[in-house]
Amino acid sequence: MSSHPAADDLGTPFDHLQILTLAKVRRKLTVTEFMDTRTGEIIDAKTAQKMGVRSIRPDASVRRKAKMNSLRKEPRAFAEFILKFRDRRCKFLVGLSELVSLYARMTGKATEHVRRYLPSLAKAGILEDDHALNEDFMIHNPAAGKTAAKGDAFRASCIFSALLIRHQGTPEAAQPC
Repeated sequence: MSSHPAADDLGTPFDHLQILTLAKVRRKLTVTEFMDTRTGEIIDAKTAQKMGVRSIRPDASVRRKAKMNSLRKEPRAFAEFILKFRDRRCKFLVGLSELVSLYARMTGKATEHVRRYLPSLAKAGILEDDHALNEDFMIHNPAAGKTAAKGDAFRASCIFSALLIRHQGTPEAAQPC
């Protein structure tokens, strides 16, 4: 039994679930069973997915943590910021240049200075080619189609407003959604 708790794609822990059995599926380790430490129940992967566990590849989770920990403080904060803007179609809700501008506006830094974080994110393996997410950081939902993209700009503005409120600590700082 692994000591790593299960987590969803956004990093929310399911501390009561522990990885019990792993199997190789398409040359990647995949969790096939979890153990609920509160009840002792053995839960298969499909049931765990229905409970909300999305990341059933423990190797990807370990790689994500290692990549994030390899960054300095400022680029890590920027990486955490842009990862909040992932959509369910393996992309960002808005373009990376707009995310750079939003982060610069939120932190009060110049856009050129924030743009300097992109090469370190690419070197750490978070971004591919300075503009696309690495597969370890993608959230994939095969059911999401073109209609899911219609609300992306609105969703991005709501996420940014919430982050701005949290960063500045005052409700007046954010523009309403």
